[in-house]
Amino acid sequence: MSRLENKPRLLAPPRFDTVFLILGRACNLSCQYCLQHNVAHDKMPATVNQDVIDLLRGLAERQGRLRVQFYGGEPFVYAETMHDVVAQLADVRDKLVLTVITNGKALDDAEVDWCNANLNGVAVSWDGPASAVTRGYDVVAERREQLLRLNNLTFSAVISARTMPLDVMDGVDAFNADYAPRHNGALAGINLDELLCTTTEHAELADVDYDKLRTQVQMICDEYVRYMCNGEAMSQSRLSWITGKVNNVKHGVRCGVGDRARCGNGYTVLNVDGDGVLYACHNTAVKVGTVNDAWSDVLRRVVLADATPRHIAGPCGTCGVAIMCQNGCPLVSDEDRQRFYCRLVATIDEPVIDAVLEAGRRLGGDVGE
Repeated sequence: MSRLENKPRLLAPPRFDTVFLILGRACNLSCQYCLQHNVAHDKMPATVNQDVIDLLRGLAERQGRLRVQFYGGEPFVYAETMHDVVAQLADVRDKLVLTVITNGKALDDAEVDWCNANLNGVAVSWDGPASAVTRGYDVVAERREQLLRLNNLTFSAVISARTMPLDVMDGVDAFNADYAPRHNGALAGINLDELLCTTTEHAELADVDYDKLRTQVQMICDEYVRYMCNGEAMSQSRLSWITGKVNNVKHGVRCGVGDRARCGNGYTVLNVDGDGVLYACHNTAVKVGTVNDAWSDVLRRVVLADATPRHIAGPCGTCGVAIMCQNGCPLVSDEDRQRFYCRLVATIDEPVIDAVLEAGRRLGGDVGE
């Protein structure tokens, strides 16, 4: 019997789609735009207490499916702890989707073997040719052979003044030319995030060439319209990215603009560290309770920490791309929204909305349906 069953307050937590298990804040790189740059970084190896293990097991048993994302800092700084957690959850492994996001610096052959044997997916941070500058490390250049061996690989980049979409997409396509033959045709995926913040030392990352960015996004959107309407070929990385964006439009049309954090942090995404402390977001130090608190109290603190309603009352309430960005990331400060964030999002999302409308007009119905 799980110890979870002996804790009445934990018997009926909300349904969580994803748990970010924060193994520690230590890292072996210093990304120029890291959201955790003002969060205390511990240096000691992490441990995960039994209450956290029991919570994960209980959620998996009750829900039948739970995604657990190992997070840091850099999770492979805490590789032994991560291995131990997976071993302790072996009895519910069939109900878990285990993933990790890593800078890849510690991905030696042994860790690649462990990932392939134990994880459902690995996301590796890579900003294309700019990685050596923006992240201080180019994982594709330094760990190419290890990456080529990884199953279910995804590259995750941040669009900024140094990183344009096609820089990353073209790089992923080139990588996939070698990756696909080793994985029965499967391709490495791609994820592009907008810049959310800058450090004081690297404020220039927000000085985006918006004309260049819009030109690149428009090129991708035009290719997508021809792909949908004329059946023309399209790069897999570009198609993967634009499909995700189109799905954002569809969701916005069907469900409207939400009134809480779009990421689900605190609501459907649980952020917990090895000591059982719960956070409003995995990238902040804002605590909302512990695994032993009543869930009603935790949710109340989550709502109080969520800045989304304040943004809705401001410019988000009348923004034309809110249907896609869903009020943006609540962590972005008002200053950074005015300085770069909202313009960056609009430059990317406006051509996508236009492409959906154009493809819909040509097809005479809903795009992709």
